[in-house]
Amino acid sequence: MTEKILNLSRLQLSIIVAAVSALLFIPFIGNLHLFDWDEINFAECAREMIETGNYMRVYIDYEPFWEKPPLFFWLQVISMKIFGINEFAARFPNAVIGMIAMVALFNIGTTLKDKKFGLIWVLSYAGSILPFFYFKSGIIDPLFNLFMFLAVYFLYKTISSGNRYYIFAGIATGLAVMVKGPVGYLLPSLTYGIIWLLKRKDKVLSIKGFFIYTLFTILTASVWFGIELIMNGTWFINEFIRYQIRLLTTGDAGHSQPIYYHFLVVFFGCFPASIFIFKSMRIKWEEDQDSKMLRFFMLVLFGVVMVVFSLVKTKIVHYSSLAYYPLSFLAAYTVYSILSGKTELKKRNYIVYGIAALVPFILLILVPVLGIWKETFMPYINDKFVRANLEAPVIWGGYEFVPGLIYAALIIFALVLIIKGRVLRGYVVSATSTAVILFIFLPLVVPKVEGYTQRTPISFYESKIGKDEYVKVVGFRSYADLFYTRKPKHLSASGVGVEHKYWEDYLLNEKLDKPAYFVTKFDEEYINIRGEKKKWVEHPNLEVVEIKAGFAFLKRKNPETKLPGDNRREYKD
Repeated sequence: MTEKILNLSRLQLSIIVAAVSALLFIPFIGNLHLFDWDEINFAECAREMIETGNYMRVYIDYEPFWEKPPLFFWLQVISMKIFGINEFAARFPNAVIGMIAMVALFNIGTTLKDKKFGLIWVLSYAGSILPFFYFKSGIIDPLFNLFMFLAVYFLYKTISSGNRYYIFAGIATGLAVMVKGPVGYLLPSLTYGIIWLLKRKDKVLSIKGFFIYTLFTILTASVWFGIELIMNGTWFINEFIRYQIRLLTTGDAGHSQPIYYHFLVVFFGCFPASIFIFKSMRIKWEEDQDSKMLRFFMLVLFGVVMVVFSLVKTKIVHYSSLAYYPLSFLAAYTVYSILSGKTELKKRNYIVYGIAALVPFILLILVPVLGIWKETFMPYINDKFVRANLEAPVIWGGYEFVPGLIYAALIIFALVLIIKGRVLRGYVVSATSTAVILFIFLPLVVPKVEGYTQRTPISFYESKIGKDEYVKVVGFRSYADLFYTRKPKHLSASGVGVEHKYWEDYLLNEKLDKPAYFVTKFDEEYINIRGEKKKWVEHPNLEVVEIKAGFAFLKRKNPETKLPGDNRREYKD
């Protein structure tokens, strides 16, 4: 990091950070279909807001969707109004959020220490694998995490800058609640409570301040929750609360993982920043009070996130993504302390670096190799559906593993620099190469992977845009049939006047006014009304249109005639 760069003003560096972030996060975000479930789910919620003109309540398939509040969808709506209903518009808000987050980290770091620390913090975050990737996605968590991080930072600021920061923390937390729900209040509040308990003798935090913080959280969240309550009563909010409790206490949608799951995700997914977090916990040199207290806040926040989501039954990769903020801070803190001569790396740190680098290196090499030479590996794959997926006509150039080889060379070079004591240069090489290689890898390889996993059914859905035909996924969970057919309300259960839980049975058995198509996996089974397991491709009311790349495309026989039921339950009025 040259003195010339550090001699630039804070404003100039903020503009540079924003510009570089834009160059990293915006390009190619529209070149790839949205992924099931979350990306398509959220984009569909925004699309249906536009379709219905109802921006106050969230719908999916034109039925109330109580899993998420609307704030993120409002941003997607604005984006879709500008760019159209497409992948770019769905992901663009997170690219902008990424720019804002990086500028915020730079300025917080600069205020705490200096511009060098601010830039190292930005590099730690943007140069790590999962943090970089999420800002190029259409999921809800980047906005959610930014508000919660800012809430914790403002709570920290109350110690040195007065009670007005309780108000700012409450507003940030209220916005987090409007993005994803009560967890947005739970995590900052737990952090505050633990710090209050551990530091109660020092009286750095107060119960009165916590009430002010909670009050402004409620006032901010009431911008939507209050209006929903007044306009529609308690039903929607009751269902929303029930869902949040179920998510915390039961394994959802096949996402029950071992208790150590998130520790592995964060350790390998946040390389190279994650290798420095252990060292940050052992720094004992004399610090100024502000730095020491923020480091304490970040350590507690990191611990809260990891413990809470390790205990929660439902475990999904991005649930622990709030940990990326304290982790990147602690990594930057360690690097900065090494540069200041206050601490040094040991041999075990180099070993940890090598272990952490293995997973991204293997994935960057292995994924293209499996695709290029898939015929060699096919006999060793036992899953029939996966084998059928791999039959999709995806063209590989044979060079897609080269970025992985380059990355391996750069990571080894960075390790050599670190071992030789040139820690900052080595860290810059490792973090920068991670961001750049991912920037290349995502548009080069991921579309080919998507060609195996979901492009075949999405192409079918896109062929139905504008056609007055019913399309329904059966046998597996998906939102792709909604977004990629641009499904209008009159083709939904509510548009026809049927209860949503009977919609599948209605399309299979009742007299219809238009053709009905079904998409399933080629070997997927259903249970008929006699309790027998049958394959969907053998359903007596359906005919096979095509079976391709593991997916079966079926059409309802004689839609103008009522047919005998053979599906999971008989249709009821």
